[in-house]
Amino acid sequence: MINRKTYYTSITQLYIFGFVFILSQAFPNRVICQDKLPISKNAFVVIAHRGDHTKAPENTLKAYKNAIRNHVDYIEIDLRMTRDSQLVIMHDENLLRMTGVNAKVSDLTLDSVKKLKVSEKAHPNWGKHTIPTFKEVLNLSKGKVNIYLDFKNASVQKAYQEILQCNMERS
Repeated sequence: MINRKTYYTSITQLYIFGFVFILSQAFPNRVICQDKLPISKNAFVVIAHRGDHTKAPENTLKAYKNAIRNHVDYIEIDLRMTRDSQLVIMHDENLLRMTGVNAKVSDLTLDSVKKLKVSEKAHPNWGKHTIPTFKEVLNLSKGKVNIYLDFKNASVQKAYQEILQCNMERS
């Protein structure tokens, strides 16, 4: 005898499969997952978490340049949104650790965020760097490296619009 929980779970899975199948047939050109992943430059996929931050502060253009120079397959970036709905790259919600300013990214405008300087306390010789925008990272990486997005507090729709504007949807 079949129990109700198993029966309803099976029916639910069947409905979900059917719904996804119908959507895939109705919008065949919208299915992004049809493409294969890019070919790795290495024996295995290498992802630079927050860029190569062994000689520059994490999530800075310098850290991403280092990663590109080291021929990684992907750079991982942390997306956050400013008060005026601009996408910037920052792992932490609060800017204190990276800039010394006790404020949330979401409470500041892009102009305010761009005035701040990121540094690595353990390595002051690495210098001070600005917090990059998503567009700056897209422009830096285009044709050089793939991007792995980590949405911390950011609009997927806004990120996708910027990806399209930079012609990076297939890069």
